[in-house]
Amino acid sequence: MAEKILKSIKMNFSSFLFALVITLGIYISLEELYKYRNTNNFLIFSLLLLSIYFIELYIRWQNHSKKVELNLNINDNVNELSELVHKIILPVILYISLVTFGYYNLSNRFLPFILLIVFFAFFILSINIQSFLENKVSVESKTHYVYDILKFLIFFALSDSITNLYLNQGKNLLIFGLIMGLISLLVILLMIWRIDKVNKFSIIYSFVASFFIFFAFLILQSRGNFNAFQSSLILLFLFYLSVAIIHHKLSDTLTSSVLVEYFIVIILVLTIS
Repeated sequence: MAEKILKSIKMNFSSFLFALVITLGIYISLEELYKYRNTNNFLIFSLLLLSIYFIELYIRWQNHSKKVELNLNINDNVNELSELVHKIILPVILYISLVTFGYYNLSNRFLPFILLIVFFAFFILSINIQSFLENKVSVESKTHYVYDILKFLIFFALSDSITNLYLNQGKNLLIFGLIMGLISLLVILLMIWRIDKVNKFSIIYSFVASFFIFFAFLILQSRGNFNAFQSSLILLFLFYLSVAIIHHKLSDTLTSSVLVEYFIVIILVLTIS
């Protein structure tokens, strides 16, 4: 396993370096803003990170394969809107989410582990973007799961931030719950959109799952048994199960036994909480 990882790093050293710079930059930005209260340095590092990301995209676009046609034609093989959302907008949203997450968790002992996942996500993202622009279809399809990782990270970071905001204010639980449900809905719809399964049924499933997350948020905060970080982990787990059920349903693989297993796990989590 270790040999495979080292081999992958050697073959994709530029992606490794890119992910390392972005991850370290995020941590330094968080420290400058929240530990040292230096807004100017935070803005400088933020602009540098965005510049590095867009410069990297531009360099790779300059060297892209002629087989990859990037235009505004919705009838060709490339959905430019989807690529724009997943390759540009999502990473920016993730950065913003991590900044808000870092405000409450800069001293959290799990932050290095979260940043390790962020590093892995940007490493795979870089490989995916390069494979897409070089028309390496096989590699791109094998690394396309990274966009769901980005969405899970965004959901987790935002759920932690929203929970902390509520705990600090101590009121308007319903409003914070609705915000949590809305975030769930948007992230689920983005996941469904990525696999081209958006229809009236998938939208209904998304609303049901989002209401479930909204309800779970209300229960967690009403009982008050967990801190914000723990609550966010529980919400992430429930969110993952909800997405898994929707995926099974859209893929026609949702059997009664699978549904019962997921339902039992969800009830256990809510009961324990």
